[in-house]
Amino acid sequence: EGMEGRAFDEGLEAAVARLQEALKEAGEEGEESEAQARYRAAWGDLGLPPDRFPLEDGAVSEAQLAALQSEVFGIDSFLPSSAAVTPCGVFFSGSLRKAPPDAAALLQERLSASESLRDSVRLFLLRDPLYAPSLEVPEPASASEDPYEEELFLISLPPPVVLALPAALLPAAATGSGEAAPLPLFAWSALSVFTTAGAALGAPSSAVAPPLAAAESAAAAGSGNMVELLDAAAYAAPIYATVAALLLAHDAAHAVAARRHGLPVKPPLLLPSVELGTFGTHALLGAYPPSRTALADFALSGPLVGTALSAAAFLAGLALTAAAPAPLLDSFPRLSPAMLHSSLLPSLLVDGLRLYQHAPPDAAASPVPLHPLAIGGFLSLLGNALSLVPCGRLDGGRAATACFGRRASEAMGVLSVLVVLSAVALNDGAPELLLLWGGVVLLPQLLQQGEVPCADEITPPPESRRRAFLALVVVAILCLSPAPHAEPALSLDSFAESFGAAGIAL
Repeated sequence: EGMEGRAFDEGLEAAVARLQEALKEAGEEGEESEAQARYRAAWGDLGLPPDRFPLEDGAVSEAQLAALQSEVFGIDSFLPSSAAVTPCGVFFSGSLRKAPPDAAALLQERLSASESLRDSVRLFLLRDPLYAPSLEVPEPASASEDPYEEELFLISLPPPVVLALPAALLPAAATGSGEAAPLPLFAWSALSVFTTAGAALGAPSSAVAPPLAAAESAAAAGSGNMVELLDAAAYAAPIYATVAALLLAHDAAHAVAARRHGLPVKPPLLLPSVELGTFGTHALLGAYPPSRTALADFALSGPLVGTALSAAAFLAGLALTAAAPAPLLDSFPRLSPAMLHSSLLPSLLVDGLRLYQHAPPDAAASPVPLHPLAIGGFLSLLGNALSLVPCGRLDGGRAATACFGRRASEAMGVLSVLVVLSAVALNDGAPELLLLWGGVVLLPQLLQQGEVPCADEITPPPESRRRAFLALVVVAILCLSPAPHAEPALSLDSFAESFGAAGIAL
C-alpha cells in the first residue's frame, strides 16, 4: 500500500506538471498571437503590401545592420540606442540630434552614398507605430493644488524611430497584386471607358438622358435605327470629350507634382460607375514619397486642378444653356433631376440661373436640358469631390495623412463613413449620389489600406497645404450634400437597387 501510495502521488505530481506546462505554452502562444496581431496592424497602418507580411528576420541582414550603425547613423543625425528585429522590419530606437527634416535628409544622403546599402535597404523616420500611449495623471505640487486644474491627462506622443526595410519591398497598388487584384489594370480602364460612353449616350441606368428631340425621333422611328445611333453618338461625343479632357487634366496635375518631387508614378487606375460613367481616377505611386510635403502636393494637385477646371466647364455650360433659345434646348442632353438634386452646389447654380424657364411646369420632375459642357463639368466635378473623401488611398486620404498624420487621418476616415451612412439613413428624398458615395467609401481594398510611409513621416507640411486641403473639403461637401427638394420617399427596394449598382460598378 505504501508503494502504491507513492506511485499515485508521483503520477499526480507528473499530471500537474504537464498541466502547468500546457498552460504555460498556451499563455506564450496567446502572447505571441497578440504580438503578431500588433505587428500586422502596424504593417497595415503603414500601407505595406499585405502579401509580404511577415518579413523573415526583418529581411535585413546582420551585415546590413552593422553597416547602418557605422555608415549611416551618427551623433549628428540619429543616434540609435537599440534595434528591434520584428516581422515589420527593424526598428531603431534612439534620439534625434537634429531637427527631423535635417536628420532625415542626412540619413538619406548617407544611405545613398553607401555602396553596400543604397540598393538593398530603405530607411524611414517616423513615429513608432508599435508604441502604446500611456495616460499619466500629473502629481500635484502641493496638497492644496488641484492636479486637474490645467490638464486632465498628459498623453505622450510616440517617440521617433527609424524603420529599416528591404529595398525590394516596393509600394503595392491599392487594388492588390497577383491573386489579390480583383481586376487587372487594363480591365478597370476598359470597363471605365465602357461605362463613361454608356453614361454619355444616356444608357437607362445612367444619370444622363437623351435630348428631347432625339427621344421623340427614336420613339417615332423605332429601336435599332442607325440614324438614332448616329444622333446619340453626336450628342454624346461632347460630353465624353469633356469628361476625358478633365480627367486628363486631373492626372496631368498629379504627374507634374510627382515629377517636381522626383516621385515616380504608375498609369492611373480608372474607377467605373454605372450612373456617372466614372468616379475619376486613382493615381498609383511607384515609390515611397520623400516627405509629407511631397505627398500633400501629389495628393492635392489633382483635385485642385480638376475641381477648378470642372467648375469652370460647368459654369460655362450653364451660361450657354441659359442663353440658348427654347428650340435649341430640345437638342441638348438632359440630366436626371434626382442626380442633380443629390448635389447641393450644382443644384443651387442651376436653380439660380432659372434654367427651367423654357421648360414645362412639371420641369422639376423631368430631366433638365443642359449644354454638353455643363453635363461633362458636372460629372467631373462629382468625380473630383469623391476623390477628396478622406479615406485610405484616395486623394483626400493621402492629403489627410500628409497634413494631419496617420492617426488623425484614420479618425477622419471613420467619421466620413459615419457621415455617409447617417446622411443616407436620414435623407427623405432620393440620395443617389450619397448611395454612390457610400459604395466608394465602403470599397475595402482602395479605402481600408493606408498610404505607404514617407522617408520623413515626422515633419508636417507647410500650413498652406492644410488650408488648401480644408478649402477643397468644403467644396467637396457642398458637391456631395443633397439639396432639399420634394421627392417621394426612397423605398427600401430602390435603396438596395441603387446601392447594389454602386457596388457592382466598382
